[in-house]
Amino acid sequence: TLLLEGAQARLLRLPFDLSLRGSLRRGHIEGAADIGLSLALLLLQGVDLRNAGPALRLDPGLRLSALLRVWVWSKVAPFVALQAVVSPRPYDLKVDPLGIVGHTPVLWLEAALGLALRLH
Repeated sequence: TLLLEGAQARLLRLPFDLSLRGSLRRGHIEGAADIGLSLALLLLQGVDLRNAGPALRLDPGLRLSALLRVWVWSKVAPFVALQAVVSPRPYDLKVDPLGIVGHTPVLWLEAALGLALRLH
């Protein structure tokens, strides 16, 4: 949910990316870094507003990420990942009759904790 001047909006972001990855493993520790292009579908919907229909947008950007895995067993590794997506063209969020009440973010930051399993 985005909190805006005089309004709220729900935002659903479905990202897709095409990236290059480099990785290096030393013993049980593995690090990786990605760089690539991102294209996200944004579905925006005003909250508690009359005449606020949903809006669908494409949000292109540049994606950078880093990942650290620790192989505790030969086929199991907990990991932490950080990602940043820079969207150079934010969208105006307009509500009638208020006008423009905000913008979509230029910088999206994400973090993930997980478990990697090697199946082969």
